[in-house]
Amino acid sequence: MKGLKKILIVLSLFFLTVNVYAKEFVIDSKYAVLYNLNDDNIIYELEKDKQISIASLTKIMTTLVAIENIDDLNKKVVITSNVFDGTEELSKAGFRIGETVTYLDLLYGAILPSGADATNALAINIAGSIDKYVAMMNDKAKELGLKQTHYINTTGLDAKGHYSSVDDVAKLLKYALKNEKFKKIFTTMTYKTSDGLLNFKSTILKNGTRYGISTKMIKGGKTGFTDEAGLCMASIATLSKVDYLLVTCGANTKDNTPHQILDAITIYNYYNSNYGYQTILSKNQELITLKVKNSYTESITFKSDKNIDKYIAKKFDPSLLKYKYDGIDILSPKNKVGDKIGTINIVYDDEILDKYDLYLDEEIKSNVLDKIIMAIGYLLAVTLLLLIIIDGFKKIIKKRHR
Repeated sequence: MKGLKKILIVLSLFFLTVNVYAKEFVIDSKYAVLYNLNDDNIIYELEKDKQISIASLTKIMTTLVAIENIDDLNKKVVITSNVFDGTEELSKAGFRIGETVTYLDLLYGAILPSGADATNALAINIAGSIDKYVAMMNDKAKELGLKQTHYINTTGLDAKGHYSSVDDVAKLLKYALKNEKFKKIFTTMTYKTSDGLLNFKSTILKNGTRYGISTKMIKGGKTGFTDEAGLCMASIATLSKVDYLLVTCGANTKDNTPHQILDAITIYNYYNSNYGYQTILSKNQELITLKVKNSYTESITFKSDKNIDKYIAKKFDPSLLKYKYDGIDILSPKNKVGDKIGTINIVYDDEILDKYDLYLDEEIKSNVLDKIIMAIGYLLAVTLLLLIIIDGFKKIIKKRHR
């Protein structure tokens, strides 16, 4: 029976991944947000701001706050009995009462096997109590502007007043990954504790091995589940030089299938297969030629000084790009080097993909003085001619009077 279930899961993964060229994809998760980290843009969302239970994705905050408040990660602490209070039905890393471990052991124990014993031990040893530590977590949430987030515990156990949103989790994770210590833990798949007694394996790798699913594309992650939250997962992946961050929640827990992992693979495959960076503006590309008045220069042609690449559908047709100029129509010596002349709107299918500002990079010399001198010269010449003519008339008149 177990073998049949494993086959069905592998088959479901196959059909999900071969259909990545479809216009739409189907996932089991009810909430999702996908970021292109290269541009820090959301490229897919599903109820991203709804307040929901996030299960053990809570431990991302638990771990981050710990790292930011521990001076020495190799400092040793003793596991006490109170770290197990209220953890009877929760996943544990496997620490034992009286065991001496390092803070680093606890951090890996919180993320990889999602141990409630690890998160509670961190809280008690850092803040003195779980309640005080949770207050620190909520302070951090406020500091980061996570408006849909509030914590009641360190573990993610469903509780009234304990909630977040997939986008808040994504924002938190983006911030946390800037911390190299956190990033190393988050992207580690296996770890042996300092005393050699425990070997941790990431729940992503563990589920992948159990169900015969390749999770190689997932660079790092954290899973979680409760009855209220469903199956949840926060992960990162780098595919075709694009860095992605994905958070999903609310997947079905009833059929013993790792929907959170299957959903992540489906979404990553879809965007990797159908989207990528395309050049929408090339370096030295001619953009517009503007006439110049009151100058020796008759016109100036503006060219781009860089390539602009845009994350866009691979079916993109560059011949349909339009470059619409908005700015000064005629230049003059009043325009100085460094002045912004206008903007090129790069348009595709009636959508502005990007903008490129034009700046004057050459001096426009005025010819007004020369024109004035020339005009004066003409005026003097005409005046002299008139004087000569008048003088001629005078001489003719004098001769007649004689």
